[in-house]
Amino acid sequence: MKILVAIKQVAARDSQLQVAPDAKWIDESNLEFEINEPDAYALEEALQLRDAHGGEVVALCAGPERATSTIREALAKGADRAIHVEVDDIESWDALSVAKILAAAAQS
Repeated sequence: MKILVAIKQVAARDSQLQVAPDAKWIDESNLEFEINEPDAYALEEALQLRDAHGGEVVALCAGPERATSTIREALAKGADRAIHVEVDDIESWDALSVAKILAAAAQS
């Protein structure tokens, strides 16, 4: 059984958010990032299912190069493999577009 867990990198909870100079997004230059908390729970559940029933856990993340740290965190927690769809401007994509690229990556 293969278990696919979509994970997202988000700003750390204690980060101070500031608006970017162009006033269209937040200034990410001084932020720390971490795995989204609900996604961390999903990853942990997937690992428990794998341990109980066998199989493979694959972490899937779409985002800029900095999301590599989130993927490494998922691998360190026990995921067997990880797929990173590198997209630099993911924050400007709508949910359907992100879902389509994640679905395409999941089929590979």
